[in-house]
Amino acid sequence: MPIHNESRNLTHSLNLLLHALKRKVKQPYEVILVENGSTDSSWHICEEFEKKYPRIIRVIHLATRSYGHAIREGINQSKFEYIILFNVDFWDIKFLMKSIELLGSCDIVVGSKTLITSNDKRPFLRREITYWFNVFLRAFYNFPGTDTHGIKALKKKSILPIAKSCYPLRELYDTQLVLRACKKSLIYIELPISVVEKRPTRYPPIRRTINLIHDLAVIFKYRYL
Repeated sequence: MPIHNESRNLTHSLNLLLHALKRKVKQPYEVILVENGSTDSSWHICEEFEKKYPRIIRVIHLATRSYGHAIREGINQSKFEYIILFNVDFWDIKFLMKSIELLGSCDIVVGSKTLITSNDKRPFLRREITYWFNVFLRAFYNFPGTDTHGIKALKKKSILPIAKSCYPLRELYDTQLVLRACKKSLIYIELPISVVEKRPTRYPPIRRTINLIHDLAVIFKYRYL
């Protein structure tokens, strides 16, 4: 779980997640919190959870904000073969349980917001951006799926070499990861999910757009040039 300036929601979300894991997951597991460049109290909250649950929670601290570095470091340092990528504002235990079953016969499972059986309750503009972004990926990057950004499950031995080779992008590291996994012909499955926006986006639209354009250019460079 990458963490950046999430102090407002972090405690509540982690408490709910840990309670759900305790009830549903019978296999051994760990929760890795990768705090990266926070300027609020997120780091201290992560430390408190690690002290309270030392056998379950492990905290990694990165000095600068980088969503890509956070995901890559979490994958690299995980000690189990199955890795589930969640966000503070979006995680799904049903997706986790189903993914554990599927990872026995595939390499990557993506929770797709745009499948016809998914239930995306985010604002209309965000749904439209997600839809057309994935249309763009299919047209220009030969992406065979319907979504790349969000919760996903990974088989470590298959995905780690790709994760290490991916450029640590600002916004689209996991998109790059999925695109490269598909290019390597890894077995890829999508599951429908239900999404509710728990908080508005924290970044101005212009700034986010600039980051997305930069990341897409980098993905294009490393894929084709």
